[in-house]
Amino acid sequence: METYLLCQDLAGLSAGVYHFSPPEFNLRQLRAGDYRQILVQATAEEPAVTSSPLTLIFTTIFWRSAWKYRARGYRYCYWDTGTVVANLLAAATASGLSAQLIVGFVDSQLDRLLGIDGLREATACFVPLGGGTTPAPITAAPDSASAPPEAWPGAAGEINYPDSEELHAASRLG
Repeated sequence: METYLLCQDLAGLSAGVYHFSPPEFNLRQLRAGDYRQILVQATAEEPAVTSSPLTLIFTTIFWRSAWKYRARGYRYCYWDTGTVVANLLAAATASGLSAQLIVGFVDSQLDRLLGIDGLREATACFVPLGGGTTPAPITAAPDSASAPPEAWPGAAGEINYPDSEELHAASRLG
């Protein structure tokens, strides 16, 4: 799975869309500006999304599980994501921070925002954190030609597993 952060201006962090890079253990900005309104639109104005200053977005890259688990790899992607999200929700609760898991959204809007294709890498879910803010207008529409984050090491040996792509295509919301 991959982790992205979308936020308004925060103390020490400019508004934007970020990708967490495990090898560098830091956030790399993919887009500058406040794009929270896209999440609001993609969820039909879900209240937790509307009032959140930042959101963690989780994606999955299917081949990372499929090479080992074949057709079962798709479900393993979501089990792994669920484990991470469960820990995030527990940590947020312990910190007194509001958090809500969002799994219903227009997939293509988030995939485009993140610069991912929705097949090889796809948005699995996201968690808006905190509350009490009003989303700012979109600073710019995402450019569909924007480059995605650099490939994860080992992507050169990637093998396509159509079962995962077919399963995910059947579950996407339009």
